[in-house]
Amino acid sequence: MDTDKASGITRDGGRITIVGEVRQHNRSELKEQAYDAIIEGHKAVTIDMRECGYLDSSALGVLCSIWREASARGGVVRLEHVHEELRTLFQITKLDEVFEFAGQGTPA
Repeated sequence: MDTDKASGITRDGGRITIVGEVRQHNRSELKEQAYDAIIEGHKAVTIDMRECGYLDSSALGVLCSIWREASARGGVVRLEHVHEELRTLFQITKLDEVFEFAGQGTPA
């Protein structure tokens, strides 16, 4: 399992877990972890957002980049346990039409 405690982003195979916030200073770690999973051949990249409290606009851009790369290789990106505030952000930006969602959201 790849772990970066400072960013709160961990990966186990095709599953990425975010704890805390994703902002400009740690967005590259999210992108790197996801691209590594895609390159390793995982067709589904699942991002567990149960403990994700905040995404800035650069993080949304990274998620879109991850989606494009996965889609180009015939894969999908699934967001799990997205809490209501982040779900609203995805709806406002229309990204709820791009990503697959799974699991019930929990308050961050």
